[in-house]
Amino acid sequence: MVEMGAVESTPPPAARRTSQVAATRSGGSTVWGASAAPISLDPHASTSEAALLVWGDLVYQGLTMFDQNFKVVPALAESWTNPDPTTWLFTLRRGVRFHDSQELRADDVVFWHQRITAAATAAPDRAGFAAIAAVEPVGMYRVRVTLNTPYAPLLTLLAGLRGSAIVSSRAMHNFDLERETAGTGPFRVAEYVAGSHVTYTRHGEYWERDLPYLQTVTLKLVSDAVDLVDELRSGRVRHASIGPDQARELADARDVRVLEAPGARQWVHHVNVGRPPFDDVRVRRAVALALDRRAAYERVFGGRAVLTGPIPPGLTSWATPSERLPYRHDLGAARLLLAEAGLPEGFDTVVVTADEPRSLGLSTILAEQLRGIGVRAQVHRVNRGSLLQLMQARDYDIVADENGFSPDPDGYLTPTYARDGARNLSRWGSERFDQLLQAARTTIEPPTRQRLYEEAQRTLLDEAPSIWWCAENQLEALHHSQKGYHQSYTGRSTFLKTTWVEN
Repeated sequence: MVEMGAVESTPPPAARRTSQVAATRSGGSTVWGASAAPISLDPHASTSEAALLVWGDLVYQGLTMFDQNFKVVPALAESWTNPDPTTWLFTLRRGVRFHDSQELRADDVVFWHQRITAAATAAPDRAGFAAIAAVEPVGMYRVRVTLNTPYAPLLTLLAGLRGSAIVSSRAMHNFDLERETAGTGPFRVAEYVAGSHVTYTRHGEYWERDLPYLQTVTLKLVSDAVDLVDELRSGRVRHASIGPDQARELADARDVRVLEAPGARQWVHHVNVGRPPFDDVRVRRAVALALDRRAAYERVFGGRAVLTGPIPPGLTSWATPSERLPYRHDLGAARLLLAEAGLPEGFDTVVVTADEPRSLGLSTILAEQLRGIGVRAQVHRVNRGSLLQLMQARDYDIVADENGFSPDPDGYLTPTYARDGARNLSRWGSERFDQLLQAARTTIEPPTRQRLYEEAQRTLLDEAPSIWWCAENQLEALHHSQKGYHQSYTGRSTFLKTTWVEN
């Protein structure tokens, strides 16, 4: 019955088709695998890879997020403006519900900033938001973010979930965030058994229309690589991130396909420019010329990697493409540079590495290849704790390192190569280089930032404070029954929300 004056609403054909498709995909359950368990589920105090795999994008979200093309798009904020270089106004999406059914409001965003910057939280990513001077509510659904200085990476950092997850401020008194969750994501944690599994259920009040499709997802911990392959082959586990050896073993699996995409993890060695002879750029360039990087990653990663410069190629147009990197293998030119530096007979050095297969493998190859120019390198392997101590003291000649995901190019350069960078393991620095980074951080226009980062990368490649070997490809095993899933450069299972089960 239609009341007088009312209009009977009939959905347009496209909307009806969308709803019909959603109805056929909705429901069902699946089991995915993980190789490591998080110590804590607190999205601000614990941002390890294991923790992010559990809650990143699935349980918690930020004001912005990344789409399938790694473009920043609206999430909990439906829009934003930048009225002046140090002011951002975010308009929140109305009707967004946390898992406890509380509505998202401006106070929750204010609480996020208070918690991420509080000393008691001990947030490992607190420094990434140092440019934020204040976060203030402007009514119930708008927030003003005031910066100390213009800061171009802001939107990508908010999407990166390295400390940017929005938590229900009103649920804090009732939740233990180390074991429970209070987010807005497509799934909520129904059960968390440390060292065993996490069970998710569909968030029925999720804001993205018709998503997620799955009703229940179990994330099962399978720490042994051989066991994980068996679980995937048998179908007991329907998805997992895997390594090159596992990908090779699954190549003939009937119901499993291996997905491969550019990854964020870089494998690097830093040379200590504070120690002779690496204080001489000719020596560093000679080392670079002695290396056959492709042969190295073929051996260590089975070819499942790409050449990388200071920014990994997977970070779209910000990086120097692999084919444009100025690497060449020229032992003759390397020996000439060493002779010019007064080292015609080479020299002795030590390479420090974690006792981990990939770092150790690349360190061993580095020592082998340096012998071609008379450099006698001894490989010294230590446990992870000892390596961190040596890194903090900068007590090494050459040290093996790896870089994980950063949502913005600044994350690959400033911490590692700025003179005051927290992870400047090479001890290299340049006033001009720092000026480039500062200009890129404070310039909003992408073309201008692009030019600045291109010059910064050229500078590093010329100065050679590090040996950039490769960026490891992101490998995932997916059962044929899992449809609609897409890989994400973040390394997280972001698009589990668009996945459905086809029997």
